[in-house]
Amino acid sequence: MKWLIVFDNLDEDKIIANYWPSGAPGSVIVTTRDPLVKEEKAPSEQDVKVPPLKQHHAVALLRKRLPKYLCSEESDETLSRVVDVLGCWPLAIVQMAGKMRRLKQTPTKFLLAYGKEYERHRYHRSLELHQDGYDLSFTSIWNLNDLDPHVAALLSVISLLSPDAIPEFVLEDEDENAGSSNYPSGHYYVWTISELEKSSTVNRTTSARLSEITIHSLIQEVVRSQLLEDEARFVQAFKTVVRLLMAKWPHETKPTTNWREYAKVSRWERCNLLLPHLSHVRKMFELLYKKTKASAIFEGYLYMLNEVSWHHYLKQNFDEALEYVQFTLATLDLVSGWYPQIRAGQYGTWASIAKERNQPQLAREKMSQSFEINQDIYNE
Repeated sequence: MKWLIVFDNLDEDKIIANYWPSGAPGSVIVTTRDPLVKEEKAPSEQDVKVPPLKQHHAVALLRKRLPKYLCSEESDETLSRVVDVLGCWPLAIVQMAGKMRRLKQTPTKFLLAYGKEYERHRYHRSLELHQDGYDLSFTSIWNLNDLDPHVAALLSVISLLSPDAIPEFVLEDEDENAGSSNYPSGHYYVWTISELEKSSTVNRTTSARLSEITIHSLIQEVVRSQLLEDEARFVQAFKTVVRLLMAKWPHETKPTTNWREYAKVSRWERCNLLLPHLSHVRKMFELLYKKTKASAIFEGYLYMLNEVSWHHYLKQNFDEALEYVQFTLATLDLVSGWYPQIRAGQYGTWASIAKERNQPQLAREKMSQSFEINQDIYNE
């Protein structure tokens, strides 16, 4: 007689040790988010990773969850764009369909609102799930409200980075006395990242060359929505992620005892690994209100902007370099400190860009501004 046993949503593989069958003809199905369970219990050919819905199935689910007056005139192309931004995840589709019903919002209007980062925060913050007949949310599924403080601090930092290809060496913090008191340092990091991997909140890939972390952008958005409800937490996570990135960046413009080594083109490989995350952190900074931005700015962030503008210039990405120069100078205007070295550096970079673009008058003007600030530094 054949049999079937199902272990559903298994979080701890140890609990099934006394129930795992042996020597009898039958089948076992285990559903879990812990990648280690499948490695220990299932041969690779029997391992099935559940993918998101296919796009046409996701569109059908969205139409089913919306009343006709909201979607009868909406094209499949528009609904396809909605399910794509939701990753074709059934839970996300059900949740956002409920929100559209509550707001009497068409998919077209939803796309316009959801395309703005701060509006996405509002959607994830104020879901009325029980009234829509579905009692699960991203927060409850990943247990985000009950995380260990060290795990929560690590996840907050990850939520501010680009979701793809996060070099794990960025997250490994050797300084146990710096930054957030809850951020896991040293050997404690290994435990915290394994907790996030165990729940499939993050995915971890390791090769001989590099270990990388990826996280779904929807999970990031939910975590950021929680951070933005308490901007002090957001600022703390922001300062921690900047400190971590700057600790691993091969500095060019910041004074260093090993200047010639850092001036080499060979440093660019690491710069290219970090640059998408530095750019993403700048984008996250823009989410803050002006008053909160001032409290988030510190010397490390200004040096980060300084580094990125100069790196773009060295690689002859002059449009990007000028954008960062102007953004850095505007950021400096938000704080009371003068930071003369950084100001002088930005005007110098601007002069170099103008020179490359054959704008001699502008190059002379910006170089004069840089020279005047440097002269004041020397006189002091």
